[in-house]
This record gives sequence, structure tokens and C-alpha cells, in this order.
Amino acid sequence: MEQDNFFIILRKRTSIFLLTVIILTLGTYIFTAKQKPTYQAIATVVVSRQSAVEQQKVSYYLYDNYYTIGASGLLTDTILSWLVSPSTVVEIYQKAQVPMPHKNASKLSKIFTTKKQVSTSNVAEFSLINSNKDHATKISQTALALMKEKVPQFGQENNAPFQISTYGPEILTLSPQVLLNTVVAFIASILLGLFFVFLAESFSKK
Repeated sequence: MEQDNFFIILRKRTSIFLLTVIILTLGTYIFTAKQKPTYQAIATVVVSRQSAVEQQKVSYYLYDNYYTIGASGLLTDTILSWLVSPSTVVEIYQKAQVPMPHKNASKLSKIFTTKKQVSTSNVAEFSLINSNKDHATKISQTALALMKEKVPQFGQENNAPFQISTYGPEILTLSPQVLLNTVVAFIASILLGLFFVFLAESFSKK
């Protein structure tokens, strides 16, 4: 009986239901289809340190340069912290000669996404997304150049300087997900359409 009432109400308010589904689904499709692709720049950095003492020249065990590797991992953390520092981000954009997207410090700190697969690793990855492919390339290249400039300054006082190897940037094109967004909008529009149908029905009885 309740099922029959459901279809009776839906049939009576078909126009509301269909209008909601069509407007929301079609609107989402058009909006998504008109979006321009964005570009993701991804780069990898590897920090290493030349040990001040060589195993074959000393009588004690160096634990396979455990502490040297650990120091490299800590410096990698420092490098990643540069990329979330607003002042460093401003410096990168200025050197890359790319317009600043934000002037808000909290937003500047979120431009770069940083990642280490293992917390103690000396390998790290960073990425950024920009609507301009050339800008994404310039920004990431400048960030890598800045790292290469700063990293060798560490460890020079004890003749154990750090070295940095960089890979990338790789530029990925992120196209708008028209199909996915449209399907999600279609499902959401059905639920919203049913809500409007029963809302209209409840008001009509008052």
C-alpha cells in the first residue's frame, strides 16, 4: 500500500522530479565540460651525505654509516619544510617570474604537497597543481634549483657536505572528470528530486 502511494505521489509530481534531475545533471555536465585542464608537476629529491670518516680507515664500526643516513633523512625533512614556508614559496615564485596566486600566508603554505614514503627516508617527493603548464614547470624547476643551491651549504664545517639529486619535474595533465561528475550529479539529482517531490506533496496537504 505504501509502495502504491509512493508511485502515485511520484506520478503526480513527475514534472518536479524530472526538472530537478535534468537541471542538476545537465548543469553539472556543462560546467565540468567547460573546465580547462590543470597541470600537476611532480619532482623527487634524494639527499645523501659523504661520511667524514671512511670505515676502512678506522678501527671502530660505523654501523654502515647509519648516522650519516639518518642525518640525510633529517635534512630531507628540512627541505620539505621549506616548501611549506610562505617566505620560501614567495622566493620560488619571484625567481620563477610567475605571478603569485595568493597573498595569504596560510594559502601559500599549501601550494606544494610534500610526501615521504617512510618517515626516516632520505627520499622525498613534492608536487603542485597549476592551471598553466608553463608556470607549473617553471615553479617546480625553480624549487629544485633552490634546493640544489642551499643543500650543499650543510655539513661543510666538518668536511661531510650533503648532496642532493633531483628527478623531474614530470608534468601530468589533469583533465576534468566529465563522466564521473555527471554520474554523481545524476544520482544526487534523483535523491534531491524525490526530496522535492515529497516536500511539495506535504505542503499541498496543509
